[in-house]
Amino acid sequence: MRARRKGMGEGLAGALEPERREGTLREARGKRARGKAENCRKSQPEGLKRRRRTGRQTAGSSRPCRFSHGRRHTKTKMWKGAEHLMEPSLLLFDFDQVYRAQNFYRNEAFRWVRVDSAAGTRGYCDFPAQKLLRGRLKGLNGRALAFLGSGNYHYVSFFFAEKIRSDFALVLFDHHGDMQRPAFGGLLSCGSWLRYAAERLPRLRQMVLVGAGSPAAGRPPGRKDLAVFSARLVSGSENWYERLGESLRYPVYLSVDKDVFCEEEARTNWDQGILRMKQFERAFRIVARTQKIIGMDVCGEFPEIYGSPFEFQAASRINSRANRRLLELWKQIS
Repeated sequence: MRARRKGMGEGLAGALEPERREGTLREARGKRARGKAENCRKSQPEGLKRRRRTGRQTAGSSRPCRFSHGRRHTKTKMWKGAEHLMEPSLLLFDFDQVYRAQNFYRNEAFRWVRVDSAAGTRGYCDFPAQKLLRGRLKGLNGRALAFLGSGNYHYVSFFFAEKIRSDFALVLFDHHGDMQRPAFGGLLSCGSWLRYAAERLPRLRQMVLVGAGSPAAGRPPGRKDLAVFSARLVSGSENWYERLGESLRYPVYLSVDKDVFCEEEARTNWDQGILRMKQFERAFRIVARTQKIIGMDVCGEFPEIYGSPFEFQAASRINSRANRRLLELWKQIS
């Protein structure tokens, strides 16, 4: 019995010996690999080691975004410390996907606001679309620069303005007054949103319209706090900049429709004004020096459906340059 057990033990030991040898070899190879990795890490520059440790926090990380309705998206490269920001400072609305053909924002931290599949939004904003947009902006409480798409979506400015909880002035650079009487049951629209805001926002204490071709059309009744710097005045006077700054009595929300610019500066799907970008930059700095700018939005893109592919590409290049200059102005006060 003993001899039998001994023989069984020796047979089992013999059977297991190759497995033990293989395990020993695997352990040795693992130790050598770990040693090589450690030596490689020690030989790297300190900056590269830091980038590897924090890479998931700075570029290429993926996480749910409140502005994309539960979808996942990839953040662009963020500036130093931006991973600690509670709110984004650059928003891109994806109504008409025009910004996919532009590159002015590529090296900035930004967020897409996913609204490309929303119905009832082009030109007019019906009540379900209003509810959707308020939901998209619900978590936004900080200062932001928002790019809205074409002028068909300029009414989104109203949803930013209604979130302001203190007295403010709205300065609008636009070739059109956007003060038409609402049609279709009082629906909010790109042509009536300023009147809509004047009638519904008690914190809106002052309105300034710059660059409009026919500013008096649709003037809200009973509102004496509307200052107008018409396209004719802007083109024929040099002192309107200082007059603009002196007229402001409250912190400013700034809204820009690029149709206020001449066609050399921007391309839109609406008739355009005569303002030059250098004129706007000077006016912007005077406004920023006079009052705090608490928010800003930009619209006036050229959607692909309004022209040939060649026209769309040419307009996108011009508008991307204009948007970059507007973004740089915003960064100076952020």
